[in-house]
Amino acid sequence: QNGAYLRLKSAEIGFTVPKNILFGKTGIKNLRLFVNAYNLLTLTGVKGLDPEKTAETYGYLYPLNRTFNFGGTLTF
Repeated sequence: QNGAYLRLKSAEIGFTVPKNILFGKTGIKNLRLFVNAYNLLTLTGVKGLDPEKTAETYGYLYPLNRTFNFGGTLTF
């Protein structure tokens, strides 16, 4: 079988809030919000769980988890 595959392993996007929008009297100097994700997409013709692993190890593998994280950083 063809072993070619395409994987989007991780991605992150963030936004820094402009200083003129931040609350003036609260003492906030910087605010950044972000979201990142892991194992977003795998396109393959390989049968099995993960095209990066050999067929002999399939019985010992867990499926790949798709993970999303949300967060922010706040500076006073």
